[in-house]
Amino acid sequence: MLGWRVVRVMVTRDGRLHGGAQLLLRTAPALGAVGYVARGPVLASPDPGARDVVLGALERVRRRLRVRYIVVQPPAAQQAIVRDLQTRGYREAGRLVEPHPRCTVVVDLSGDEDRLLAAMKSKTRYNIGLAQRKGVTVRKGGPSDIAVFHRLLTLTGERQRFAVPSQEYFGDLMRIMEPGGHAQLFLAEVHDQPVSAVLVIAFGDTVSYKRGAWSGDQGQRHPNELLHWTAMRWAKQQGYRYYDFEGIDTAWPSGGTRSVSSFKLGFGGDVVQSPGPYELVTNPMLRRAYDGLFRHLLDSGPGRWAVDTIRTR
Repeated sequence: MLGWRVVRVMVTRDGRLHGGAQLLLRTAPALGAVGYVARGPVLASPDPGARDVVLGALERVRRRLRVRYIVVQPPAAQQAIVRDLQTRGYREAGRLVEPHPRCTVVVDLSGDEDRLLAAMKSKTRYNIGLAQRKGVTVRKGGPSDIAVFHRLLTLTGERQRFAVPSQEYFGDLMRIMEPGGHAQLFLAEVHDQPVSAVLVIAFGDTVSYKRGAWSGDQGQRHPNELLHWTAMRWAKQQGYRYYDFEGIDTAWPSGGTRSVSSFKLGFGGDVVQSPGPYELVTNPMLRRAYDGLFRHLLDSGPGRWAVDTIRTR
């Protein structure tokens, strides 16, 4: 999807899986093959030997497929991998490939719903009740709701100035992942009219908030607070342990009370910080161009627009 293909690296011992990485690959104009490892590699233990094996396997795959630029984003639980990446020539990444957020808010769903509500900020808790009193309803969506979700997301992208993947992308995502319970769409409605929606992805013991969409209307009814609370209750009922809000600004305390980060922090939970993304540019000429003019272009508005367009098409 979105033009990426997948190569998986797995490390086994005595017939058991001990770790691995998922490498996303695509061909970018003027760059050739680029790769991205999101939230990986993942290891079952802190064994340095296993880290060396999985990173060595990843390097062999990179060489075999002639990947000229690769970004690795280790998960929060695998910070020791950063030292190994630096030893192998990786450095803190630039902005060519959008990295997974370094900071996120993770809510532990264990315990009863009263405990979850009590752990929220009083304003968030109040707004959930307000939405219910003001006639906001939330329902689960399916593939037939993708067009509505995409329309709401497009409106959000126009307001916040981010590129939106195609409707076909989300249709494929739901077609592949929804039947097995790995993706779920929720829509908030006022008088049967959709005003906002969230798409969540379930994996392991965690449900992650992947995309949020809002028309910009009915804000006084606070549909988005009820929307997330409904998704959290669903995740808990399905047996998941955590609800991950998928990213906050690392400078969130200065973001003001109405920032997106403050909204997410209102639901309680713990702030979890992962290592930053690390990159390896293997072609010497490409590295010189990237370190010079290209990085400046990426920091410009047109440069970011071009990268977002390539990534979402």
